[in-house]
Amino acid sequence: MSLSMCAYEGKQFCLGTLLLGGQEPHADDGADLQQTWKPIYDSSKLEQWWQPAATALPCGARLERSLELRQDPASVIVNALLRFPAAN
Repeated sequence: MSLSMCAYEGKQFCLGTLLLGGQEPHADDGADLQQTWKPIYDSSKLEQWWQPAATALPCGARLERSLELRQDPASVIVNALLRFPAAN
């Protein structure tokens, strides 16, 4: 008996727009974050972007809680929504 498998990875997605939600902790944080946003969908690139981006957020902000990725299969684009945490 033999087993034959075929795996399909799917389409390559690109990062689209970075949307911002909430109030920026400091003036121009949002503009700075949008300037550094790159149109590549690659998890390693996303992590590289997050390291300096996290400095614009309150201490302890986590990528998985702050950034929501929204895939659009028709356009193969992933748009992102970065939510600034509410001030305490």
